[in-house]
Amino acid sequence: MLNKSSDFIAISLTEEDFKFVHVKGSGKGAKIVNVAAADVKGLSPADLPRTISSALGKINKKAANVLYVVPPNMVTTKNIEVPSSNPDEIQSIVNLQAGRHTPFSRDEIEASHISIGTSGTHTKVLLVIANKSVFSTRISALDSTGVKVRKVLFAPEGIADVYCNSKKYKTETAPIGIIDIGKTSTDFIIATNGLPLTTRSIPIGREQLSQDAVGAQGKLSDELKQTLESYQSEEINLVPVKYILTTSDELTQKLSGVLSQNLNWNVEISPYTDHIKATGAVAKKISREYFDRSFLDLAAAASIARSAQVDLMPEEVELQKSVEMQGREVFRTALLSVILLLAVGVFVGTRLYFKNAKLNQIISHYKDKREKLAKLEKMSEKTRMVRRYFDERMISLDILDELYQDLPREIYLTSIAVGGDGAVSIQGIANTNSIIYKWRPKLRESLVFKEADVVSSSSKKDRGEDVTAFEMALKLASAQDEASEEPNEE
Repeated sequence: MLNKSSDFIAISLTEEDFKFVHVKGSGKGAKIVNVAAADVKGLSPADLPRTISSALGKINKKAANVLYVVPPNMVTTKNIEVPSSNPDEIQSIVNLQAGRHTPFSRDEIEASHISIGTSGTHTKVLLVIANKSVFSTRISALDSTGVKVRKVLFAPEGIADVYCNSKKYKTETAPIGIIDIGKTSTDFIIATNGLPLTTRSIPIGREQLSQDAVGAQGKLSDELKQTLESYQSEEINLVPVKYILTTSDELTQKLSGVLSQNLNWNVEISPYTDHIKATGAVAKKISREYFDRSFLDLAAAASIARSAQVDLMPEEVELQKSVEMQGREVFRTALLSVILLLAVGVFVGTRLYFKNAKLNQIISHYKDKREKLAKLEKMSEKTRMVRRYFDERMISLDILDELYQDLPREIYLTSIAVGGDGAVSIQGIANTNSIIYKWRPKLRESLVFKEADVVSSSSKKDRGEDVTAFEMALKLASAQDEASEEPNEE
């Protein structure tokens, strides 16, 4: 999946050659800002990453959208007609048809298609089939250099778009033939309305044309003628009325004359740099350092990267990238969570520090007054104790003392009520119900109480824990004597 960046790095990696184009922008606003190429024939797996990294230089590969561009000689194409105009149905039919046009099993291939026209309920489709293992191996080689491929494009789709939609050829009603001569091969594409109708890679390039001009020109003429005849026999579309050579130099000028004479074609020379913008430095670099190569396939693919119909990215690679992306998102989320927790911790810690500092300052300021207050509280407590002693005849103190001595740690009291008839009612909280009944016999055996009965108990929540709230009725040991003495006193 492409990111929002307007930088595109289009790469071609074969057994013999590596080249790349750095393009900024897309569509008609695309501009070539850098190109490079290197021979990789015979390089060991250890030397290949170093060569690729050296060619790419200091380009920010992580920010740019990296595209792997597939030349026609690495795929199989087939024109078929699909009895549907629904995109989802077309894709399903293409997936079924793909295995019939290649000796490989369906699991070994990656298939895509270009819809090139509809007729009623039928759609004409250019089926594009590639060997999955080839892409996986080369994408892995690029991954080892830190280059993460986001999309695998079909070169003729971009080339057809660039020339058919250019100002010079946009008004053409009939198809045009595009001849792009590379270092060791020539790509021949018949296109209309910005879409390739058929394509073929012919293994005759600049090297052969330079070494044996007459022989190579003759062979190339014959191959182009055979391709056109095959195209006509399949009745795909009209015959092109114009054929375009995509580079302009002495070699293509001679070839233009040969094709016009031998095939009776209307041949024009229209360099791709006239249709795709390039900086002055890049134009000089191509003409001086890479005059034997064509960068049209890469630049054109980069210009239509967002709208291309074909994407031959293997599903396994996409799944792996999805897993890696999810892993990065999880790590990023975890990191942000840790940072947030640290920030909250620092904030809370800072507030606690200043509050403690303020509290210590207040404590220090009121230390003398607190000591005096503590003395007054002690004196007041003593006064209240003396008053209670006289008011309650020490009964309350005895009750509290007895309860304090026998009270289990698992119980705490919430209420103590002493009646005038010697009845004492206590309420409290116990961890378990059994502790209450274990405590009751101890109260009965005490010298202060002669009776101890559990009035009620119920379960409840206290401080987030399950506990038992209870009420007990106690009888003072002195209650009977006081009851018998009351009539005499009256």
